[in-house]
Order: sequence, then C-alpha cells, then structure tokens
Amino acid sequence: MKGWMIERMNLATLNLNGETFFSINRRPRLPESIFNIKSIKEKLSNLTQEGLNNVLAKADLDIDILAVQEFVNSKKERDEIERVIENAEYKLMVPELNGNIHFVTGFIVRKKYIDKCTVENGPLEKELANNRKAFLKFEDDNINFSIFNVHVNNHTITIPDESTILLGDMNACKSNQISNQKGIHEEFIKAIEHKYDAVGQEEKYYTWTSNGIEKQLDHIYLSKKYSTNNSNKISVDDNVNFYYKPQEGFTDHSMLIWNFGELQEK
Repeated sequence: MKGWMIERMNLATLNLNGETFFSINRRPRLPESIFNIKSIKEKLSNLTQEGLNNVLAKADLDIDILAVQEFVNSKKERDEIERVIENAEYKLMVPELNGNIHFVTGFIVRKKYIDKCTVENGPLEKELANNRKAFLKFEDDNINFSIFNVHVNNHTITIPDESTILLGDMNACKSNQISNQKGIHEEFIKAIEHKYDAVGQEEKYYTWTSNGIEKQLDHIYLSKKYSTNNSNKISVDDNVNFYYKPQEGFTDHSMLIWNFGELQEK
C-alpha cells in the first residue's frame, strides 16, 4: 500500500441557502411597505456575513477547507461576503462560471493552503450546471488529493470515482437517514456507495428539516481506493442552522466537519 500523511486538516461542507436571494426576486411586485426586497436582501447578506465570520473564527471548529453550496452570486452581496472571508484569512475559490449565475458552488480555503489548491468545474460537464459543482485539487510535494463538491438536482447522473473525497448537498438520503424512514432518491445514494465509503455513519444525524421531518441531505464520502487510520467520526454543527438554532443560525442546513490526515492508497 502507498500512503502519505498531511498535517491534521478539518474539512467541512455547508449549504448557504443562497437560492433565497434569487427566489425573493420572483415574488409579486408588492408595495415596499409590505414587501421590501432590498431590505430583506440586506438582512440575509448580513446574516451570512456574521454567520460565516463566526464559523471561520471558532477555534474549536478550526476549519481548513469549507466546501460551500448556494453561495450567493449577486455582485454586491458576494463582494461583501468575500471581504468577510478575506478578513478572516481565508479565500473563496470557485470554478469558471458562464451566464447569469445566481448562486455558486465552491470552497473557502484557509490562507496557508491557497497556493496548494486549484479549483475547476471537474466532471459531469453536461449532467450538472457549472454552478452546482466544483473540483478542488490539492498538491504539495508528494501530497495529492482531490475534493469534488456537488449540489445535486439531477439524480439520474452517475457520479464518477475520480475524486479522493466526494461531498456536498446530495438532496438525497437512505431510509435510515430520515426520521420517517422514507428514503429520498435512495438508489442514488446506494450508487455512490458502490464507489465511495460514507464517512461518519456510526451515529445518526440530520442536516435539514421540513414539516417535522428531519433528513441527512448532506454527505461526505471517501473513495474506496483509499483507506484511513483516522476516525471516521463526523462532527455536526447545528448552530449554523436557523431551524435548530434560531438565534445563531444563518442557513437552513447544518454543517458537517471531518478531521482527516493519513490516507492509504489501496
């Protein structure tokens, strides 16, 4: 077996609910006193800024790479949020985008790792829109691994096995990953698990809730080409989720965090 060791790294994934910015624009033209779009967008942007600043500053989380989905791409709001990220000594890295994109998928990378990372659209060029996927390559001397971050809305696709780590918002779960035991696009998850091992399945946890039903829509997987001596335990941060923590939350998903370091290539 070939193997390599990187210093301890904390990898996380979080959907930022950026589609909300776009959906607000689709509301009927109501009087400003009833529905002030500008005011609501400002409040949402401020929530995201404050929330991300707290997440990136927390020593107990100590996140190195945060994979994000639904990062708002409206210029004003994106610029404001990016400034917060940069002030926290991180950088937003997204693939090349085409067209009028309302929200994007990408990575928030700790400053010391920026030069070691490149981000591109990656596979599934025709199957997923380019704002729903991002492929990060990490290269440092003899250390090479990749992370494929996806925000899935098409469950007929076949996920390729070329990334070391697969993660993101799959919008799918098996029957044992939802509180009513009624799986959502369960065959899609099972197909992924033919190529990847699910990380952190020792304990049950949920990342999204609606109408009293809790679901694990967000997932982290390690390629079956690799094994790790590290713990497969996932940390779940519900503080970011306004359904679980109304006073602290700033998005409708909980965040998953995985601490990894040594990987052995089989």
